[in-house]
Amino acid sequence: MFSAIWVVSFAQPNAWINELHYDNVSTDANEGFEVVLENPGSYTLSDFVVTLYNGNGGTSYGSVALDLFTAGVTVNGYTIYSYFFSSIQNGAPDAISLSYQNVLIPGQFLSYEGSFTATDGPASGLTSTDIGVSEDSGTPVGNSLQLSGTGSYYTDFSWQLPSPANMGNQNNSQSIITSSGDVTPPVWTTGYPKA
Repeated sequence: MFSAIWVVSFAQPNAWINELHYDNVSTDANEGFEVVLENPGSYTLSDFVVTLYNGNGGTSYGSVALDLFTAGVTVNGYTIYSYFFSSIQNGAPDAISLSYQNVLIPGQFLSYEGSFTATDGPASGLTSTDIGVSEDSGTPVGNSLQLSGTGSYYTDFSWQLPSPANMGNQNNSQSIITSSGDVTPPVWTTGYPKA
C-alpha cells in the first residue's frame, strides 16, 4: 500500500529597506524611506509593512503598508517603492523594520544612532542592527542614507553616509542585478510515495 506525502515550501520574499531620510539642517524636509521588492507581481503588496520604532522604550509609533507607497523604477525584476512619512524620529536611537504577513523579514529591523530591543510590533523581543551611518541637524536638505554596491539581496549592499536622495530609483553607486534564486511563493512539491 502506498501513500503520498505532500510537502509545502514557502519561499521568503526578497525585500529590503533601501534608503532612509529622517534629519537635516533646519526644519526636516522630505522625510521618508524606500523598499525594494523582487517580483512584486507574486505578492499582495499590503502584506508588506514598514514599522517605525522609538528607541526610548522600544515601542512602534507608526506603520505603513507597501500598497500605499509610490512605485518607482523596476530593474531586473526588482521594483523600488518610496514613501514620504513626516515626523520620522531623529534618534538616538530609533529604528525601522520591514515585515511580511506580520513576520519580520530577516535582517530588516534596522536602527540608526545605536541599537535597542523592540517591545511590540513585528520586531518585538528582537535587538535592532545599527546601520552604522546617520543624519543630524547639519545634514544638507535633499540628502539621505542609502545602500550602495552590486547585488541581488540586502546583504550584498552596504549603508553609506548621506548623499543626494533619489527615492524611487537605484541609489547612488548601486546596481541591482538579477538573482539566481527563486523567491516566488508558494512553491508546491510532492513527496515520493512510500510503502
